[in-house]
Amino acid sequence: MQMEIMNRIIVQQGEPETIIKRLKDYILPIDAKWLQRIKAASEESMKKLKKILRMEEIGLEFPEVFIQLAKFAGESDGGLFEETSTSLSITDLINRNEELYDSKNGALNPYYFSFLHDQLEFEYIIDLRDGKNQAVYFSEYWKVIDEFDIVSECFEKFLCQCATKLYEYSYFPYSVGFDTTVRSLHESFLGKSKVDPFEYLRILSDKYKLQKAWFSDKCFYFAYSSDLSLVITKKIFSNANDISIYGVLASNNKELLEQLEEDFLIKIGATIYRDK
Repeated sequence: MQMEIMNRIIVQQGEPETIIKRLKDYILPIDAKWLQRIKAASEESMKKLKKILRMEEIGLEFPEVFIQLAKFAGESDGGLFEETSTSLSITDLINRNEELYDSKNGALNPYYFSFLHDQLEFEYIIDLRDGKNQAVYFSEYWKVIDEFDIVSECFEKFLCQCATKLYEYSYFPYSVGFDTTVRSLHESFLGKSKVDPFEYLRILSDKYKLQKAWFSDKCFYFAYSSDLSLVITKKIFSNANDISIYGVLASNNKELLEQLEEDFLIKIGATIYRDK
């Protein structure tokens, strides 16, 4: 059975200055009050954060998309980072980094900018060393740099990925969630065949005539059509040999979704969660 869904505008590529509009076009059909929940950070607070992090001393700058996001949502992201179990607050970052600066006698590392963190000290970190290619990592606070787990190739992609994980399935009447462990993926059909899941998804995307989103990368795969959506995250652990994957498949056609379960989820040894 196929059902009609509302039109959706996938977050498009564009200039950093347009990031809020691009997000808004995608989010508001599902979450009409998102703009009411976000809260801007002041220019003064952004300058203070840079000063505490000693960024100007060594010529570092935040990613331009981060700066633009902070102008509109730097004190409240309106739930956009819900998937990370954290939220953005420039004021909170100022207070936290002042405390860290004092406790470490000024020994902060300004090249690794922790922009999200929770009470358990899990952090999301932007690597500011490499110009535009500023990857986003996940880590526990006590880990050293070599133990960080990459989660996205840059902040702009990370932002679009968070929005997609949060809202995409809501555009469809049918969806299934799934995940694998490192072991279950290794022992699955694809694992034993030594086929990378994302490479296999490329083949399936051709079969199902899906378009791959521009903000897909080695950690995130999003392919879509008007009938079907694949939102899949690959967890790459710091040793780079172990991976697991999780995500949501959604469709306005229940039979199409069941077919995709056979074509993909069974082959990766996934545990399947049926919400609706």
